[in-house]
Amino acid sequence: MNQKAEKPSLSGQRIKTRKRDEREKHDPIGFRNTIICGLATCCSESLDFDAIYKFLDTSGGKLDYKRYGECLFDILIAGDLLANSSSAISSDGEGPSRTDWCVFGTPDSIDLNLLKSWEQIFLKLMRRYKYLEVMFLDEIKKILTFLKYFSAPNRTKLSIMMYLWLSNNSIPFGALYALNNPHLIKDYLAINFLVDIFKWWRKDKGLNSLQSAIRKAQFESHLMDYVADNKASHQYFRKVFEEANLKEILKMYFDQHQQVAKNQLQERLVEMLKDEANNVELISVIKEFMLNENIGEPEIVTVVWSAVISSQEWSKKEELLKEQA
Repeated sequence: MNQKAEKPSLSGQRIKTRKRDEREKHDPIGFRNTIICGLATCCSESLDFDAIYKFLDTSGGKLDYKRYGECLFDILIAGDLLANSSSAISSDGEGPSRTDWCVFGTPDSIDLNLLKSWEQIFLKLMRRYKYLEVMFLDEIKKILTFLKYFSAPNRTKLSIMMYLWLSNNSIPFGALYALNNPHLIKDYLAINFLVDIFKWWRKDKGLNSLQSAIRKAQFESHLMDYVADNKASHQYFRKVFEEANLKEILKMYFDQHQQVAKNQLQERLVEMLKDEANNVELISVIKEFMLNENIGEPEIVTVVWSAVISSQEWSKKEELLKEQA
């Protein structure tokens, strides 16, 4: 009986590496140098925003924006990659390590139209590459923590860009919570930066636009979060808004704060009345509240009356209400 001879085989196994399994080396320095060289080419003679956007748009198909999105925003804002100290992350690699064709490279004598042109670059890029929107929010939260390392002129430029990005809905008001950082609060950097944003917003778009945006975000109740909780800081809080011609925004905060305080007082009085607290205790609580919140008697009368009404179990029958009152 004839048997087929077995074919010889090689020991081991040959594995083909597929291209999708090959991971490219993470190279932010190389990415930076490519972007900086491209910007320099676009602006070889003068600042050309059309050429800049065309370069950045076409580069999205060649460079990995999904991996280097925050690096891209670092460069467009600060001219270089930012490390934890906000300084350049490295000067290694070939080619230039920094560019002045960025937001911080604009003149210190503020040119609002020039900054609005940079705003359009960011806006168009995020519309073109939607995944950059999330990265941009992360970038803003990061860069706000670096405020103390930036020069005063660059902080002003960033505050204007923040106004532009907030007003065009590129970022939500919640991004400003990144300013609630002890080292920014301590030196009044947080509140000063916030006031600068509001100041430029009012100057460019008017008070109504600013108030509407703050109310929509319910941000007025958070304004005091950006100063330390002490008497000196509270005085500075009032002063910095008044000097920036933002008394209306200050009033929004105090009106909202007083309303919350009056609601809290009413709830406390209701509980005290239900527990049959004596008049001395009630009067003491009310006087302390009036002193702390600087609220006059007419407003207090309304709060006390509402508390008295709320503390009673009134009959549902309308004809008995007058008798029970």
